[in-house]
Parts: sequence; C-alpha cells; structure tokens
Amino acid sequence: MYRSVQRRALLGAALGASLPKPGAPRAAFVPDTGDVPWRRARRLGRGVNLSLWRDPLAAPKGEAEGRETLAEIAALGFRHVRLPIDMSPAVAGMPRRPEAARRLANRLAGDIAAAQARGLAVILDMHPPDMFRERLVAVPGEPERFAETWAVIARLLAPLDPESLVLEVLNEPGEALGPRWPRLQAVLVQAIRAEAPGHTILVTGGNFSTVGDLRQLDPLQDGNLIYSFHCYTPMLFTHQGAAWAQPYARIKGVPYPLRAADVRAAGAAAPAADRQAIAAEAREGAGWDGAALEALLAEAGEWASQHGVPLVCTEFGVFRDGGVNLADRLRYLADIQAALSRHVQGWTVWDYSGGFGVVRRGRHGLRVDHAMLRALGLA
Repeated sequence: MYRSVQRRALLGAALGASLPKPGAPRAAFVPDTGDVPWRRARRLGRGVNLSLWRDPLAAPKGEAEGRETLAEIAALGFRHVRLPIDMSPAVAGMPRRPEAARRLANRLAGDIAAAQARGLAVILDMHPPDMFRERLVAVPGEPERFAETWAVIARLLAPLDPESLVLEVLNEPGEALGPRWPRLQAVLVQAIRAEAPGHTILVTGGNFSTVGDLRQLDPLQDGNLIYSFHCYTPMLFTHQGAAWAQPYARIKGVPYPLRAADVRAAGAAAPAADRQAIAAEAREGAGWDGAALEALLAEAGEWASQHGVPLVCTEFGVFRDGGVNLADRLRYLADIQAALSRHVQGWTVWDYSGGFGVVRRGRHGLRVDHAMLRALGLA
C-alpha cells in the first residue's frame, strides 16, 4: 500500500539526469519461457500481505509479524505471503557500502526459506516509504543505486527455489515518477534478471498500480514476468476513517453497495477542499456494487489476455477500524474475491494483522476473523 493517497506534483526535470537517456540500451530481451510464469502465478493462488513483518514498515514493538506467524497463515489456507520490505537504507549505502544490502538479503533469505518450509510461496515486495520515490526523481544517481541494490539482493537470493519466490520490482511507483516509470522498471528488471536468471519477476503499471495504470503499460521484453495491479475501488468505502488517507480520514458510515446518493451525502458533509475527490468516487453516477467491480476487474483480465501474460492482484481490502459497517465490509470482500477468481491467477489481500487484517492480536492471543475468511473463500 502506498502510504500517501493524495496526488503529488510531478518532479520531472531532476529525473532526466538520473535515468537512462532515450538512446541508452534497453533491457535485454528474454525469450518466452512458456508455462513458467503462468505456473508460478497459479502456484501463488490466494495470499496475504504481511504489512507488519518484523521492522520494515516500522511496526510497533511487540506487534511485528515474525516467522512464527507463517505457521498460522498456512493453517488458515493461504498459499503465499507478500513481504513488504523497506530497502531504502540499503540503497543509501550503495555502491561504496554494499554491506547493508548483503545483510538485508541474508536476513530475507532466512525469512523466505522459513516460509517455503511451511509450504508458502513468497512475493518479495520492495516497499519503501514515500520519500524514496521522490529521491528517485530528485537525487542524481539514486535510480542506479536502486538497481545496484536489487542486483546484490537478487544475487544472494538466486539459490532459493524459483518455483515459490517471486521478486517484485517496486510497490506502487507513484505519480512522482510519472512517464519515466516504464524505462526505470525495464532497467530494474534487467538488473534483477542478470543475477537471478531463473526467477519470475513481478512488474506493475505506474502511479498507484490501479487497473487503469495497468492498461497504460506496454509489456516488457522479458518472457518470465507476472503482471500485477492493486484494487481498493471505491476508496471512499475501503478507506473510510483511515487517518493517513485524506480525504477519507474523517468519513464514516459509507455503505456498500455505494450509490451515487451516498457519494453526494459524503461530499456534502466534507470540507470544500475534499469534495472534488469524493465526487469522483460516484463512477459517473453509477455507483459501485458487485457488477461494477466485476466490470472493472474484467478490464484487467482483458488486458492480460490481449497480451498473453499472467496477472495477479497483490493488494485489495477494506480498512476495518475506521467506522465501516462490518456486514458491508464482508459483502465487498466477497464480491471482489469472486470477481478476482474469474480474472486473475492469484491475489493477495491486505493484510494479515494490521488495520485491514484477517486476525487481531491482543492480550488473550490471536483472534481470527472467520467471517472474513469465509468472504475470501477460505473457510
């Protein structure tokens, strides 16, 4: 999940000095590997994001998810985990001090092996804070340091089983990178591919990795890729009450299905500065229900079919703790899961034990949301 959901200014000029110039060599073409990425996408199946894994996303002490979590996840019926990792401190040390990247890779190798030992596949997701994306635009040499960091990590992870490890280039590139993202993504894929030739790489569209962003992406020249997108549509419902998610932080009680009248009511109660963003949630007056989600995800599936590539959705969910009606939350999750099952090879719900979570941890131990699991088709 990209922590900032508000629009950002494009920081265009500085990036041109850091990224490869238009005449620079493109990523080397990797021949079509046939069924390999399809088989591995299907192997992923249903999964869950570990948003509090150890310390990468600054989880509060005592709440971070560790290797003991993996047995719980496997027992609930999930087939893979997505590990969101902040690699930006390792990037900062490149190229003169690659030790941080090596330490990160060695720690990750142990984590991934532990998951694989539990029968879980792993998506390793480079998931830095917002500031890192801005550095990719504004700081000369930062994209090259990122590619060098990926090369170090890929080299040390290459011995791990490629059938159950997928390497994700970057979570939600964001608007700062803008039209420069496809070229940077190709360079990063090339850096990973040079060190991990047998592993499948997960790529995505620009901006916030929505279905619309996916449809703007031209497939890369590599035959061992899985393509991905995220879906939190409509944000007015899925992010209501989330403190970091302006303009939805102060909104509660938004229903699902979401009618145009509900959007108008939310806009009328919101500050004037937020009304335009809220009004856009109305889908031109049609609102959102199971049929609308089906139509949206069919667009993603049609794009993948057109290009002959496997497709997964690596983030979707509904914030649990912001005032949402829990019955509506379950209805939404059931609808989107049903639509995803028809249009993608695998999906990863956000998240395991965070604010969107499948479980809660408290003084009395682990409390599983069995109704949520049923909505996701897992119970």
